[in-house]
Amino acid sequence: MIRPDLYDPQFNRAYREMAEHYNTFLDPARVRSPKDKGKVERDVQTAREKFKELTALYPGITPAELNKRTQEWLRDGYGMTKYGTTYRMPYPVFMGEEQPQLIPLPRDEFEPAFWKEATVHPDCYIQVKKKSYSVPFQYVGKKVWVKVSNNIVHIYYNEALIKEHLVLTKGYRKTDLIDFPDNLAAAVDKGLPRHLQIEAGKIGPQFRSLIKSVLNPNAFLNLRRAQGIVSVAKSYPTELVEQVAATLITQPFQFTPKYFKASIEKLVELEYQSQEIPLSEETRTFVRDPEYFNHTS
Repeated sequence: MIRPDLYDPQFNRAYREMAEHYNTFLDPARVRSPKDKGKVERDVQTAREKFKELTALYPGITPAELNKRTQEWLRDGYGMTKYGTTYRMPYPVFMGEEQPQLIPLPRDEFEPAFWKEATVHPDCYIQVKKKSYSVPFQYVGKKVWVKVSNNIVHIYYNEALIKEHLVLTKGYRKTDLIDFPDNLAAAVDKGLPRHLQIEAGKIGPQFRSLIKSVLNPNAFLNLRRAQGIVSVAKSYPTELVEQVAATLITQPFQFTPKYFKASIEKLVELEYQSQEIPLSEETRTFVRDPEYFNHTS
């Protein structure tokens, strides 16, 4: 009897696929109920003890040699020992009666797939293995299941396949423009893009204009970049953010949150260098004219 992990949906899906590939039937056992799978538990103990014996007799034995010796023991030793209940030898019984009843193995070896549950973000992307893939905008906010196998990302909603992508080998984001609404520009003044502009306006008018320019012309494709820039701006004084925003809004290139942060840090450094450190009256009493240190005369 085989018990898949009932508490791990990702494992369950992969386990189910393996059973379907080999055309087998899963017979789950109850959690913490050894009597449900007594025969399997006993064989695990037997195999474990044989492993200990072989590794003790042959230190440094390779996995290939270990498998070979175990198979020989199962065939010629354990398999030829009469069973205590039936008084029959397991290996001849298996070869003569049981094996002819087995279906042949599939020609193709089973490839375990990677499964993950993901949420479709407001920008119409999901994240899988640190990469982003676009999903039709109708599924924004919904939970989907993602399967990665044979170099393809399969995305399912309610067991129905809704999207496929080739696995990314270069870059961070895989985009299919048909996944986004027709009126991309209108999206700038709705939902999360509008909320980001309101948050930017609380910092200053220059910064709000900057965020709106980041979101245009495609609010969905640039949503995460805008979110990152707003998040960075909230950590710095308003006057610095406004000053940097006024400069960057005229630039033709697309800048990242990291670049925005570096621009503010550079401005902070320049201002610090330009400030004269004030001296207290007590400190001034220690100030000496250069001639004071001239002892040659």
